[in-house]
Amino acid sequence: MSDYLSRIACFDTASIHPEEVTGKRIVSTVDLDGEKFRIIFSYSHDVPEMDRNIAGLISLFPMVNFGLFTRRIRGEFPMEKADLQFLTKMLAINNTEVFVNKICRRRYEFYRREFLPEEGEITLQNAIGSNILEAEGEARFPRKYSGKRTGVLLSGGKESLTTLGMLTEAGEDPDAFFYNESGSHWFPALPSYRHLDGNGHAFKVWTNTDRFYRWVLRRMKVLDQAAVAGVADTYPVQLFIFPVYLMALLPLMIERKIGAVYMGNEFDDTREMVPYRGIRHYYGIYDQTADFEREFNAYLGQKGIGIRLRSGVYPISASKVEEILVRRYPDLFRLQRSCHSSRIVNGKVIPCGRCSKCIGVISLILAAGGNPEEINYTHEAVENAAKSLLSDRIRLDRDEVAYLISVLQDRPLGSARHIEGVHIIPGEKVPFERIDPPVREKIIAIVNEYAKGKYELRGDQWVNVQKNSA
Repeated sequence: MSDYLSRIACFDTASIHPEEVTGKRIVSTVDLDGEKFRIIFSYSHDVPEMDRNIAGLISLFPMVNFGLFTRRIRGEFPMEKADLQFLTKMLAINNTEVFVNKICRRRYEFYRREFLPEEGEITLQNAIGSNILEAEGEARFPRKYSGKRTGVLLSGGKESLTTLGMLTEAGEDPDAFFYNESGSHWFPALPSYRHLDGNGHAFKVWTNTDRFYRWVLRRMKVLDQAAVAGVADTYPVQLFIFPVYLMALLPLMIERKIGAVYMGNEFDDTREMVPYRGIRHYYGIYDQTADFEREFNAYLGQKGIGIRLRSGVYPISASKVEEILVRRYPDLFRLQRSCHSSRIVNGKVIPCGRCSKCIGVISLILAAGGNPEEINYTHEAVENAAKSLLSDRIRLDRDEVAYLISVLQDRPLGSARHIEGVHIIPGEKVPFERIDPPVREKIIAIVNEYAKGKYELRGDQWVNVQKNSA
């Protein structure tokens, strides 16, 4: 272990021990150097009784977030070879994401100055970290699960709601899966869950992982606890988010015979994904990339679980996703909430209207011809968002911001015109290549009604190779 990694190490050993595994509940003890936390996962519907392997993995995944600061992670349950290989790879990738995007390219001063790396300490070795991963024993759990139903991981944001709308229109009759954390992070998904609950297609897991994260953060010497307690639109450490959701929901998906589960991964301009000091990284969104999709699908396949991760909107921009939601699925649009600082007033989920997420969402809705007040934004918040669009606080790709400014201020689109179209992602031959053909054609037909052109990356420019067609 390098001197820098020794300096930032907050925990020697994190042990995860499953204690209670039933048809509706998993309770595990996480032991951090003698201090203990009971992490809980409680299911809304009966699920098959999970073995200690699956229950243990569900409980261990949240700890991957803190791998860079933990010398040893021990699962006190049997793991398969595939588990150890996947977790080892995820730890290295997530450590790199945290090192580059939370410590080096930080947007907030969450970290105490004495724990920031010196110039010579910004190395690939320090980014990857030096974890020891252990299991109670290695075992094989023969599984031959396969399903045919479709599911959507529903967060309440525009991507997952648009995906739900398109899959429903395509005749898939999808199930919606919700990750219900114990605190206010649940609020954005609450309108969607209330709308869908009772129709036989809404399923959720309740968990206290958000409390677990806060418990760990308070014990990290590298953090400025006053800054952590302040208002921010990002987490101090946590970047390994969607894998935690997916693993926790796995028992419900198996019970529902899910064969493909869709996440709302929108388009990310690959031109923005440049290395940092020679270190390749994913700008903090690895778990929303094609690389993660491939790794997770291969991992489940090795475990004999035939569930495939997909995205229904990944080649189209946030502006196009919002436009389809506003214009084609207005009932779903009214459920949209994207603000993690939302509050409940008289039973309604009210977004804060001030954070970078809200500024972006309001701008996207206005550009799509929608009314942000329909989803509980105040008139004042809508007016202020237009003034804040040029702020460096907004968290959208540069061309996306340029496109919004062009539309809202009636300026020429210029090089941002590709935001209107559908993209052929580098490495793919056709749009939406990662979606299975029967669904692909139906989604393309829907997108065709809104996309203006088909764009391919040539050099450093997105070029329209087929106007007015996806």
